[in-house]
Amino acid sequence: MAQPGFAYDDVFEGALMRLLDPSRLPGTRDGPAGAAGRRMRRVRIARGDGASGVAAPAAARVRIVEILSDTSVSVRWSDPRSGHFGEQVWRCVTARTASRCVLTGMPIHCGDRVYRPQGRGRTVPCNWDRMIHAAAVASRSSHDASDE
Repeated sequence: MAQPGFAYDDVFEGALMRLLDPSRLPGTRDGPAGAAGRRMRRVRIARGDGASGVAAPAAARVRIVEILSDTSVSVRWSDPRSGHFGEQVWRCVTARTASRCVLTGMPIHCGDRVYRPQGRGRTVPCNWDRMIHAAAVASRSSHDASDE
């Protein structure tokens, strides 16, 4: 039986190298002349000073579905960057770092009581670093109680 002209591993290695280093694609070494007939697109790099015209990513949509107990709430989280959680349990803990409340935008300081997503076992949710200030949950529960 005759062997093919290339090794099986070389196909995967070549594909991986083209993904990792697009400059190895045919025609890209020639510059714009080699790319004739192909549509080139520009990539704008966002600068930290806010001077670029690139719009900020859409903010997460967060809603407290239910207050389960004094130390846990059920949260619906939808974010184009990190995904969607229909009902995610968040536990009340002490903030170890400064941040902002994803529900109200108010600042969170070290030592404040906050709610954070609870993982399961070794699984860590992708929004593990987000926080909801406990005062926002307390004001929501008192607001709901006055509506009844």
